[in-house]
Amino acid sequence: MKNFRIIIKQIFLRFLEFALFFIIPLILLITSVFIIRKVGQIREKISDEKIETETKKELIPSQILNNKSKYSQESITVRGKISSEAVVCERKECPAEDTCCGCPLMKDVVISDAGAVFTPKTKSRLKLLDTKGKSFCQREKSSCDYNCGDWISGAVYDVDGVFYAEPPPPGWKLSLDFYFQVKDKELIKKTGFKDLIGNVLEEIVGLVGKIKAPTYILP
Repeated sequence: MKNFRIIIKQIFLRFLEFALFFIIPLILLITSVFIIRKVGQIREKISDEKIETETKKELIPSQILNNKSKYSQESITVRGKISSEAVVCERKECPAEDTCCGCPLMKDVVISDAGAVFTPKTKSRLKLLDTKGKSFCQREKSSCDYNCGDWISGAVYDVDGVFYAEPPPPGWKLSLDFYFQVKDKELIKKTGFKDLIGNVLEEIVGLVGKIKAPTYILP
């Protein structure tokens, strides 16, 4: 019985020795390899996200409009301030059910360089259209009001989409028609008091510049 206990003890000591010198180091090695691989995957993911962030650089409208040929039919992100164009309506006799029959059915939402108030609007403003090529503001039925969806006038947005510029006619240097087709948008900054004052000033300047008889203008 005593010899049996000695044999069991020796076997246990041999197993313990084997575990200390082979099994435990093997487990540590496998664990280390697993940790190293995980750390590498995390670093690679962070690197990819950093590259994607650095690549996705927002442009401002004036950059695009100053180089239309470069950005034409390119998928880009534009950052700027949103507003809606004033509407020029024709004076005409309208039926009682549609008192604004002389007004267009749609008006444009435009994006301009954020912070700019008294800049050349025709140069810095970029017209925004939906994926079907339609204006975002639709005149409500039998009304002079326009529904522009969830766009916030005066707010700053990042707008993802594709810029289109038609080739200029023969003998011309500039495109006559250009617009930005919106695929997605993100609100960056809501309208503040300063922005509201700027919006009012812009509308006044726009109205004064567009008044022509025999037309009248709706903001």
